[in-house]
Amino acid sequence: MDGTMSLLDTVWPHVSRFLPKYRPSPRGGRPPADNRLCLGGILWVLTTGARWRDIPSPYPSSTTCWRRMRDWTGEQIWPKVWRRILRILKQRGDLPTDEVFLDASFVAAKKGGFDVGKTKCGKGMKIELVVNRNGTPLAETVAAANEAETALAEPVLNEVLAPRKRPTPVIGDKGYDSDPLRHRLRKRHWLLISPHRRNRRRKPTVDGRRQRRYRRRYIVERTNAWMDHFHRVVVRWEFYSYLFEGFVTLACIVIALWRF
Repeated sequence: MDGTMSLLDTVWPHVSRFLPKYRPSPRGGRPPADNRLCLGGILWVLTTGARWRDIPSPYPSSTTCWRRMRDWTGEQIWPKVWRRILRILKQRGDLPTDEVFLDASFVAAKKGGFDVGKTKCGKGMKIELVVNRNGTPLAETVAAANEAETALAEPVLNEVLAPRKRPTPVIGDKGYDSDPLRHRLRKRHWLLISPHRRNRRRKPTVDGRRQRRYRRRYIVERTNAWMDHFHRVVVRWEFYSYLFEGFVTLACIVIALWRF
């Protein structure tokens, strides 16, 4: 409980300005629950991974917290908060974007739902992350687990708030080894650095000197480990995929706030 309250004190100043104000009904009845306490209940579920029905006091009821999460996610509150935090970090010089790292991680979907794909590891989803060399998440997207990494790279890179005057290196693993993807990203001022697959038959296109950047790919793996601290995104329990993505974005917000 104390840890959630401390996290709430950190997140609340950045989120409060975007939340709608709920006014009491002129017909009377119970007044609306406090936004701050509802956010605390949402953060408690995010960090513990527990069921909504287990939300303790002094937070509002589980139904109220779930509805606020549904409404705020549908109104795109979390992406607005995240972009504002990244802009502040950029203005302070704490958000280097001279190179970025790209990776996808598998998340099991225990209850099924929308956008769930079948793989050798079972049914689940993918979380596609773009981070900078500090490990700060710059963009994310979620998709069915059977979606190829090469299909997710362009959409998530388009969300990065980084003006580029020259090609910016993008370091990824072998899952992104695709010459058509390299060409498309090059047109968007991205330089994909990814080792070739073992079964590649075409002429190699990887520059050995640039390939040395691949040694720092542990940075995005470290961010994936940070994401595991938020137990609600380790396993998908939400039936609706947009609610799960809302939790992923909220986890990225908390990690970005670690730079403050």
